[in-house]
Amino acid sequence: LLWQAGVPHTVMTAKHGRVHAVRPAPGGQSLAVGCDDGEAAVVTLDGRVLASLSGHEGDVQHLAWSADGAWLVTADDHGNTWVWPQGRLPGRRLTDSHSAIGTVAFSDDGRALVASDHAGHVWLWSTGTWTPRTAELGGDPVVAWTDGARVGLVDGDGAVHHWHVAPGGDALAADPTVATKLRTKRAVFAKGGDWVLLGGVGGEVTRVEGDRIEALPQTHNSQVRTLAVS
Repeated sequence: LLWQAGVPHTVMTAKHGRVHAVRPAPGGQSLAVGCDDGEAAVVTLDGRVLASLSGHEGDVQHLAWSADGAWLVTADDHGNTWVWPQGRLPGRRLTDSHSAIGTVAFSDDGRALVASDHAGHVWLWSTGTWTPRTAELGGDPVVAWTDGARVGLVDGDGAVHHWHVAPGGDALAADPTVATKLRTKRAVFAKGGDWVLLGGVGGEVTRVEGDRIEALPQTHNSQVRTLAVS
């Protein structure tokens, strides 16, 4: 739905089932939409379909645009990650892991993409080559961040993992992990990746910067289901 002057207008209705995610393209003139059963599309604000993004097999639960609008990434719960130039066909399949993708994120400059699935696989791509570098998480991903040279990722047990790109080879090199032991529902990295905020299943909010763990005063009595940093 799109609200104009307080009046709702239907932009798109899923063919069947749910809408999982909506992300506006940079500039806000179109929307990427992910739905049940492999349905994904890019539509204008008045509902005109610009692209039907075929190729997904499961529910399309994660979407992200690069900041310049050059790329759209879509990911489903069957382990498929696709990337689309300017949100248009033809797309390119990046993963086929058979485990639900848990998080996708572009770097701020749009030159790198990171993704992780619920089996703990981590991928980092340069958008110039789409050749992956990989790592193993050992946990269930909540949110990821990258600047192309570094990767940060928070798992469901509240561990903050870091890797960096090392010369030679396809594997990411692991840096020390910070274990908060906070069962984490949501998390968000600050711009630049210098610190991260974790929201717990019991209402806790914790800030992690380097190896410093700071518990913020608890004001929530249940799961922290969304977080944002200006």
